[in-house]
Amino acid sequence: MLQKGSYVRLVSAPNTRKGTIADVVIGDDGKAQFKFHHDERFKDTLPDFYRPEHDFEECDRPSDGEVELINKLIEHGS
Repeated sequence: MLQKGSYVRLVSAPNTRKGTIADVVIGDDGKAQFKFHHDERFKDTLPDFYRPEHDFEECDRPSDGEVELINKLIEHGS
């Protein structure tokens, strides 16, 4: 179960959209919404946004070396 501080990746972009759950709120419909904070080590970071739990999956926080490799791929459009 996701919680504040969980390290996650977006299911729709698992290689470059990784970060932490910064907040959890319960909507009017009674369902949880999770605030995604993009890991600032990545290039082209997104502003914080809320999504339902099924849009995320927990993952290990990548090392600085792994982030560097991913950023090189981002730079080259791969």
